Amino acid sequence: MALDSEFTITHFNAGAERVFARAARQVVGKRFREVFTEAGGATLAAKLEEAVKRQNVLAFRTELGDAGRQHSYAVRLHPFSTGVSVFCRLTDGSDRAPHPHEPA
Repeated sequence: MALDSEFTITHFNAGAERVFARAARQVVGKRFREVFTEAGGATLAAKLEEAVKRQNVLAFRTELGDAGRQHSYAVRLHPFSTGVSVFCRLTDGSDRAPHPHEPA
């Protein structure tokens, strides 16, 4: 996933769709906090702001959930001149979150 300097999602690839169980068409063009409203999303949003402000790569673990499902993720944030790239990997033992086009 990539975000611009205003934390608007500008790119959401197939891997992000699979990991977050959301379709790109549902999230591209929306602000990060608008899409990831759960408490873990607020934590991740704060880390995004820190990475962009300091222009440092950050790596950490966090929990995100929706629709009653909670997952653990290893996250790496890579800021660049006009935004930040977000790399996430599920770490809770599940292969992936359900694909956005599959039943839960």
